[in-house]
Amino acid sequence: ARPSATASAPKPRGSRGRMMPAMRMIPTIVRFTALDEGGIAQHADANCGQSVSMIIAPCVLREAAEFITRLHRHHRPPQGHRWSLKALNDDGQTVGVAVVGRPVGRHQQDGETVEITRLCTDGTRNAVSFLVGAVKRVARMMGFKRLISYTLESENGASWRASGMTQTGVTAGGAWSGTYGDGKARANVHPLEPKRRWEIRL
Repeated sequence: ARPSATASAPKPRGSRGRMMPAMRMIPTIVRFTALDEGGIAQHADANCGQSVSMIIAPCVLREAAEFITRLHRHHRPPQGHRWSLKALNDDGQTVGVAVVGRPVGRHQQDGETVEITRLCTDGTRNAVSFLVGAVKRVARMMGFKRLISYTLESENGASWRASGMTQTGVTAGGAWSGTYGDGKARANVHPLEPKRRWEIRL
């Protein structure tokens, strides 16, 4: 099944009536069925919570950060993003968020790659693969060619595999060095173990 927008919005125009680039358009609310991406959603997060119907909606960074602060097991919210999405259940409650940004590692910053820098759910079944599938669609629509993300080496990555992503490497882990733009030393309030890199061509 293919996603369908609940409402069709007029195409945005610039101040002189010219069409705005398509990459600036993100669906307001999109509903995906459990069989999207070849039924992948039915196999992901098999041990997490109960299966529910979900919809995807845009999410401002502040809202995503609040959700991550409450529920993420080992990372703080990111400082910025390109865009974020949230998964809502039938009651309109947020059950997961995905924050997408420029790749953190400078060697991955080729202008064609985006990274899921945070993905956090409340344990709702299929929420991880549901959000990853939505991020892939938006990234593809915006013209990006590759999507990457990282998980701790101690995490098995079953949901990422179920979402169609492939492990392509393992980082050495360790602490950040250097300083922030204001001269302060970079904080290392995160796990320092090696991380698995996941990616998919869009």
